[in-house]
Amino acid sequence: MQHFHDILTVTVQSTGTFEAMDLIGYGGARVAAADAPVLGVAKHPNTVIGDYAAVIAIGTVRVRAAGVITAGAKLVSAAAGGVQV
Repeated sequence: MQHFHDILTVTVQSTGTFEAMDLIGYGGARVAAADAPVLGVAKHPNTVIGDYAAVIAIGTVRVRAAGVITAGAKLVSAAAGGVQV
């Protein structure tokens, strides 16, 4: 189930395929590196490279955590997808 509250959604041209709620980088592809820059979170899945996709840039989104996260911890992108401390 998707849980989000978007305030600003931007449209990007995809350069790769991704699932809904994946972290999306500024290049239009799923973030697959630890501590990489993130534009936002994919609002819908994308299966065609070159299609335009909605990305939540500002708001609250539930994403997958790679490990234990404590309250107040700084989060960064995880290599396996999602976020980590």
